[in-house]
Amino acid sequence: MIQTIDSIAVVLLGRGGYSSAPRHQLERMTAAVAATGRYCAVLSAMVDQGEPALPAALDACAEAGAT
Repeated sequence: MIQTIDSIAVVLLGRGGYSSAPRHQLERMTAAVAATGRYCAVLSAMVDQGEPALPAALDACAEAGAT
């Protein structure tokens, strides 16, 4: 099966934590990648602490049509 760009999603991962600065930086990077319009979904997720957790982001990618 050959993937087209329309079926590819990107998840940018952060570690989470108590400071809001890294979260805001991750949100800016996510917005910049999403602005390219090249992927069916561009999401951020937290590995250690915070929301959305990685499993939820992966579910959202599947719902957006990523394969």
